This record gives sequence, structure tokens and C-alpha cells, in this order.
Amino acid sequence: PPEATSKKNIVVQCRLGRGIGLEGVRQFMEVVNKNSGIVALDLSCVTENRVGDAGVCLMAESLQRNFSVTDLNLSGYALSDEAASQIALLLQANCTIAQLCLKSSGLNAGRAAVIAGGLARNVSLHELDLSSNAMGDAGARAILEAVKVHPVITHVKLAANKITEIGAEDIAGVCNVNQRLLKLDLAQNPIGDEGATVILSALKDLGMRGRVTQLDFTDCRLGPAAWSCLAELLTSNETNVSRLRLAENGFFPTVPEQLANALLANHTLTELDLSHIGMNATSATTILSALEMAVNITHLNISRYELDASSVPSIVKMLSKATTLKYLVLADNELGDDGVSQIS
Repeated sequence: PPEATSKKNIVVQCRLGRGIGLEGVRQFMEVVNKNSGIVALDLSCVTENRVGDAGVCLMAESLQRNFSVTDLNLSGYALSDEAASQIALLLQANCTIAQLCLKSSGLNAGRAAVIAGGLARNVSLHELDLSSNAMGDAGARAILEAVKVHPVITHVKLAANKITEIGAEDIAGVCNVNQRLLKLDLAQNPIGDEGATVILSALKDLGMRGRVTQLDFTDCRLGPAAWSCLAELLTSNETNVSRLRLAENGFFPTVPEQLANALLANHTLTELDLSHIGMNATSATTILSALEMAVNITHLNISRYELDASSVPSIVKMLSKATTLKYLVLADNELGDDGVSQIS
């Protein structure tokens, strides 16, 4: 409504759905640019909208003259080369956007490189979400080279981008150079055992100089070497990693003991996701015993662990001793009604 546009600090969550076309985008962007109170825009694509590539270009071009929006979501569009160029120009010209989401935007290596050119000249972006594109190692390298020299960026999401062990070298390089980086989301990339080991080794070598606090390795195909390196990193306590996601990675016979010893020694982790890693009830007991002594963990996910009624005493004992634990996820196990009752 017109009266709303005069209010300050309006958070606009605008999803351009069915029936919205180019003229609607034009009118909306005029309102946005006239109102300095609008700080957040969700302009993400939904099925069957009529915005099209011209609409995306118009939104990006209009925001080049905007100095109030700090949070921008343009995800879901199949960006053309022209649209990628306009977003690159937006990154260069705009000095207020701190969060940008381009998730599922069809970014190939070439378009990622174009956007990286704008990112290298940007001074305001703190969080960048490029998840679920298909940029591959070449596109990731271009983005990561820009992240290396960026003055303020702290959060980078590159999940589901077909990054392999080749791209892992570039990720490790960023960790070594840009020590402002706090959050790194690499989920659902086929980084593999060798690639994950390279990244974890870089974090281990950095020690407390590395500022990464949140690390997501969900479904990255970790192998024995990566698990071993991770255990060494956690055991050393020479790391700032406090939130760690390791779901959907392979289970190996050495993992339970290595991980248990690391958890006993570690004092930095607060959130840990170990769901769906193929661990059986016997192996899980080893982890649960270690968690009894975990001093800081508040969030724990051990879903799909093949836990059954025999695991209930270990879970109950862990809960009675792990005084910091606030959230426990046990979904998709086979604890039974009586087991759940005992835990509750």
C-alpha cells in the first residue's frame, strides 16, 4: 500500500509469482528506489512468473542506483550472459548490499567468472550464496580468487556446484589468504577424500589464525584420510571451528575411535551434525560415550544411525552427563516406543 512506502526500515519479502511481468517489475523497482526504508528484497523466481531475463536485468540495473537495500535474493532465474553482466555491474556500483543470494541461477563457469569480476571490485558484500549452480572447478576458482582479495566478505556458500578435488586446492588457498572468512558451505560437492584432506590440512596449519567457525562438508565423499585429518584438527583445539556438518559421508572402521578421541579433547565445537554416515549401533555407542564428556556441544544430530533399543541406555546416560546439550535429533532410528519413552 502507498502509505507503507513512507515508513522506515521496512523489510520487504517480495516473491514475484505468477502474473508479474516486466511492467510490474519496473513499477516495483521505482517504489524501491524512492523509499530509503526498504532494506531487504526477496525477488527470487517462482514457477511460471513472467519476469524473464529482461526483468532480471532491469532489477539489477535499477539497484545500481539504490543505496538502502542491504539484503538481496535473486535466486532461481536461469541467468543469461547479459543478466550476469548486470549483476557484476551491480556489485561494482552498489556499496550497501551486504547479502546476495544467487542460488539455482544456472551459473556456468563463464557467467561465474563475469560475476567474479564484479565481486573483485565490491567493498560491501558480507555473505554470498551461489549454491546449486553448475560452475564446476573453473567457475569456483574465479569466485574464490575474488573472495581472496575481498575486504569484508565472511560467508561463502558454494554447495552443490560440482567442485572436485581440483577446486579444493583453491578453497584451501582462500582459507590461507582471506582470514576474515567465517563460514564455508561446501555441501554436496564431490570433493572426495583427497580434496577434503587438503582443505582440513590448510585449516590445521592455520591454527588459531584461521577464523572459519562454520564448516559444512555434508555429502562431500570424505574418506579415511579426511576423517583422520579432521580428528587431528579437532584434537589440537588450534581451530575456531564451532559448527561442523559431516552428514551423508562414508563410514570407515577407524572413524568411531578417532572421532570419539577428538570429541573428548575438543573444546571448540558447539554444533555437530553426524547424521546418515552409515554408523551402526555398536559404533555409535563409542561416540555417545565420548559425548558424555563434551564440554561445549549444544546441538547434536545423529539421525539415521541404525540406533535400536540396545542404544537407549547409552543415549540416556549421555543426556544425563552432557549438561550443555540443548538440541538432540534422533530421527529415522529404530528406538521403539519404549526407547523413546525412556529418553523423554
